[in-house]
Amino acid sequence: MLLDQTSLMLAIGFSGAALGVTLFIAWLSARSEQFLFRLAIGVVALVCGVAIFSGYREDYSVGRHFLGFMFVLLGFCMAWNSARHFRTGSARFAPTAVMALGVVAATGVPFAMGYDGLGAIVANILCTGVLVATAVELWRARGEAPVPILVTAALYCTGAISFFLCAVALVIEGDMVLPGAPANWAEEINAIVSIFAMSGIGALSLALHQSRLARRHASEAMTDPLTGLLNRRALFDRFGQEPLSGPIAVLLCDLDHFKSINDIHGHATGDDVLRQFAATLRQLVGTAGVPARLGGEEFAVVLRGTGTPQAAALGERIRATFADCGLETLAGPVTCTVSIGVAACEQPADGFEALLGQADAALYAAKRDGRNRVAVRNLQLVA
Repeated sequence: MLLDQTSLMLAIGFSGAALGVTLFIAWLSARSEQFLFRLAIGVVALVCGVAIFSGYREDYSVGRHFLGFMFVLLGFCMAWNSARHFRTGSARFAPTAVMALGVVAATGVPFAMGYDGLGAIVANILCTGVLVATAVELWRARGEAPVPILVTAALYCTGAISFFLCAVALVIEGDMVLPGAPANWAEEINAIVSIFAMSGIGALSLALHQSRLARRHASEAMTDPLTGLLNRRALFDRFGQEPLSGPIAVLLCDLDHFKSINDIHGHATGDDVLRQFAATLRQLVGTAGVPARLGGEEFAVVLRGTGTPQAAALGERIRATFADCGLETLAGPVTCTVSIGVAACEQPADGFEALLGQADAALYAAKRDGRNRVAVRNLQLVA
């Protein structure tokens, strides 16, 4: 052996312990990222298994060999659970518990019969399978951050290969009952790969965590928390930073007598009305436009590739649909209407803010003429 196996095991144990603490601390800073906490639990279980393996060369026993594999398998099952939670946002422990009981039981049977060589082969093959399953879960989530996720999946596959090689080496040696702790070329490769794979997976998991937090903060900065629509800043970032290409239309919407709803029924009911109108916009606008809440009871919809007739027709559908909506409250049903100003042009010359100003003028006309109506501003702006 070129390297001391016990030293390699100690290196894995210390690096794993440091990684587990780091993952746990990172999870404490953002507890919504449960995948870090679950991975930390898996790493702790792996460290326990490595601690058992690191000392069993001088004091080998079948029971100790099985106990080490049990912790390693439990750790890998938690890593699978962590990857599944990363992909789906929620992962129940029941499937993980079933997987863990299955792999531990399958490993325990040959060990209980005294065939520790066969038990080690089975355990290494099961480790291979769980690691590949973990890599597959990450592969399915690759759309979120392709490069780091694919590298992490590759590291899990590399670890899987090293465990498979351990099984192959034991099969080649042919000992179903081991004279002592396994010591061969595959075990050495497995230990070296484990050090690098564990370090890489830990670093990349932390990087994915930070990347996800950054995207979440950016999304929160651009989203209205009450309705989930884009906010004013996001709308101007999207359309106000560069020249517009026509045709384009803007619908500016303002809920009628909204202050009286807050005064009579309370702000909670007012918030429900705002959410209901946002839902109406999502339903009717769909992917044809970009709805946003500008503030208070004022909303806007930007429609690319849309002329005045189509924009006015959509505004009328929004007005009629919302007027027919009834919100049930403890004090009885609450109805609300909306006034909409429409501005559209083929080739806008003065930019988004000017177009929004034209829609505001149309909205003012709708309010002046009695509310609960759509007013259109006919534009003749040419670039």
